[in-house]
Amino acid sequence: MIEKLAGISLCLTLFIFLACNKASEFGSFLENESALPIKFDEIPIRAHTVRGDSVLSWSQTRRYLSHVAGTLDDPVFGTSSADLYWQFNLAVPPDFRKATLDSIVMSVGFDTSAVGYGQFEMPQDFEVSRIRELMLPSEDHYSDRSFMVDPIPLGTAVGVVPNSDTTFVQEPRQLQIVTNAYGPQMRVRLSDEFGNEFINFSDSVFDSNIRFQEEFMGVRLSPLSQSGGMINFEIFSPETRLNVYFTSNDTMGQYNMALSSLSVIHNRFTNDIGGTLVEEYIDNGSDNDSLLFVQAHAGPEVAITLSDLSQLEGSTINAAVLEFTVAILDPQDTTLFAPIGQMGLFEVGENGERTEIKDLADVLGGNAQSLFFGGNLDLDEDEGVLKYSMNMSQHLQKILDGEASNEMILTTLQPVAEASRSILYGPTHSKYSAKLKVTHTQF
Repeated sequence: MIEKLAGISLCLTLFIFLACNKASEFGSFLENESALPIKFDEIPIRAHTVRGDSVLSWSQTRRYLSHVAGTLDDPVFGTSSADLYWQFNLAVPPDFRKATLDSIVMSVGFDTSAVGYGQFEMPQDFEVSRIRELMLPSEDHYSDRSFMVDPIPLGTAVGVVPNSDTTFVQEPRQLQIVTNAYGPQMRVRLSDEFGNEFINFSDSVFDSNIRFQEEFMGVRLSPLSQSGGMINFEIFSPETRLNVYFTSNDTMGQYNMALSSLSVIHNRFTNDIGGTLVEEYIDNGSDNDSLLFVQAHAGPEVAITLSDLSQLEGSTINAAVLEFTVAILDPQDTTLFAPIGQMGLFEVGENGERTEIKDLADVLGGNAQSLFFGGNLDLDEDEGVLKYSMNMSQHLQKILDGEASNEMILTTLQPVAEASRSILYGPTHSKYSAKLKVTHTQF
């Protein structure tokens, strides 16, 4: 602490000295490098692509507003698939006495902000299946976990394309049919067999949400074929619900069941990189490659090691910024597969556990995240390239102080809500090498 205070005092003295001298004196001062207490260095890093680990899909402490479902066919990263599971929540018990089913329809809200990724504008088909395994809200669920479902689906949706259009639905209201307007959504008619079972559940099933979810454990939305795109859905939204239409005593009725904060929403991801450029770099690449690959939904990540910090011995870190430049192998590639919007840096502990580096953890999720940590995809107007710049000043100081690991993982901050990916130039690239720029005070 004394050294850090001394460094600040010395810097202030230096600036006052420079301000009080002529330009010629300033130039001669700069020529004497040893007189400068502040150093500007580029620290060598080692980085290579590794296979991605499963990601946390559901936790009571971490929720996602948007989830993906569908398939990707990526010429660089291979094929990927995303299934989506969720539970409905009993809020108000229905009154199905003397009811006859007209139809049961599941609506799923489109996320009009994220929309989708890849060739999501190509029509694709989904099936809805009934879950036969309880998803406990008290447990953390990771993206490699699947839940048992019935072999016969409840329904299918054909030719689905996300949109931002208002959805008009004719529905019963009192003694007439009216046209109601809803937000953008996909609508899937479920089987009458399931609908009749639903309205004939015993009264005890609707006594509590726990009892209801024991009987009806939820649904899985899964793609039926390889389409080349993933669609973003807002599962925790008013548009996502069960719509039960029935007639009782010659009067048409409607019962809606949505989700709540108690409802588990879970993504399962699969990735196949067989025969791709990514597989070549993972299996045959060095530990310090010229190209690096990062993908959401449990795809590849970048392992980083700060192996030589000898230049920083005895230093106090003033600023440390890790920079990566986006590699554009083909202009059409980034048009279809846009780079990741925001990256994150995670420390890798002795047992392989991951935690956000301090510079990220202090601002994660807040308005100051982009300002104080960075990680955003930004255009470098001088060089005409896209870059990620991440502040790791506190973390680097902790490494020097022996309080943190020198191994990190670079990956997306939206592993579930986005289906994006990035190709980056690595440390050995001749022009746009990944680098760690450090400003430090050395005594």
